[in-house]
Parts: sequence; structure tokens; C-alpha cells
Amino acid sequence: MEHAVAHVNTSIGEAVIYIGEAQHLLRPSFRALQSVGNSEDLEYSINAICNAYQVLLSGLVPKPTDIACCGNMLDACSDLTFDSIGQIVPSVKNGLRWKAGKLPYEDVVILAHHCIKWGVYGEPKEKLTRQAKKKMAQEEQRPFDPAEFVAILIDEFGLSSQDAWNSTMTEFQRLCEHRNRKNWGDRPPPIDDEERDKLLDGYQAFLKNKQKLKG
Repeated sequence: MEHAVAHVNTSIGEAVIYIGEAQHLLRPSFRALQSVGNSEDLEYSINAICNAYQVLLSGLVPKPTDIACCGNMLDACSDLTFDSIGQIVPSVKNGLRWKAGKLPYEDVVILAHHCIKWGVYGEPKEKLTRQAKKKMAQEEQRPFDPAEFVAILIDEFGLSSQDAWNSTMTEFQRLCEHRNRKNWGDRPPPIDDEERDKLLDGYQAFLKNKQKLKG
């Protein structure tokens, strides 16, 4: 058993993983995420992976079923086999246990969490406006559906179906950011509600101070 070494390309949301001399590609594309199951299955996996990651950060061992979700995510998003990932097996004492492959379970959890980070949440570089944050909060209340983002890539950006399904959420966000810069150029985009409120508050404070000076 040996730890994986990952060379990450955050601009497109993928990584090359080295296990010994073997090289593997980790790419959480919309197609890969769709292969996990329907929206409810995918939502369950996302929650299990996030739980496993948080438990791991706290210094404890995640539940075998949560590690199994991490393993299934790696299987969907890479060319790693279960000989490397590991698998869940029956246990006489506790019902189920995680049988590690070439990778320790810690690596399985961390790599699966990267899949969620780049494939579901992405890494936006631009500051989110108040409206965008509100929209994201609304979207988080619904199960994640890769097909919705694929449809946008095809309809709005003109990608082929194959290219759209092979894209990651990180690439989707880069395209949106690029179009925003293209539309506004060097001009600043319109201010959002939060920035407008700050300007109004500052102006009201200015008027109050002016009245005090007059008095």
C-alpha cells in the first residue's frame, strides 16, 4: 500500500495520479458524474463523500459505507480499478468493513472529495455577486443534475454533445467567466444589490454629517 501523488491542473479540474510508476487520469466530467446514478443517487454520494472528508479531517475513521461511496466516485471519474481503490466487504464483527487496495482509505476519501470539488462545485475565480450567491443557494436545494449544465454548454456556448459531457464544472465556470469579461471588456460590470446598498448607506451617512455641520 502506498500513497498517491497527484499533479493537479486546477484550471480545468483534473489531476494525474501516480501510484508507484503507474499513471492514472482523474477527471470528474459531467459524463463521469452522470454514471454514478440518477440525481438522487448522486446527491447521496456527494453527501457521503463530504461526510467522510469531514470525519477524516477530525482525525477519525469514516464509515465503511461512506468510504465505499468515495471508491465508487473514483471508479466513475478515473481509470483506477478496485484493485487500487479497494472495496467494501462483509465483516463478522461489524457487518461491513473497508478492504483497502493499493491506496490507503485516506487517499480514496481525499481524491473523491477533489472529484466533488472540481466536478460539482468548481472553483470560480471571480467574486460572486449577491444575486449569484442567492442563485447558488437556491440550486443547492435541488439535487445536482449534470444534464442541466450540459444543456447550457450546448445551447449557450455551442459545444458539441461529446465535448459538453466531457467538461468539468471548473471548465463550465471558466467559460461563464470568459463570456462575462468578453461582454464587459475593461468596463466594470453593473453593481449588484449588496454594492448598491453600501453606496446608499455611505451617501446617507454623508448627508447626516452634512446636516450636523450645518447645525
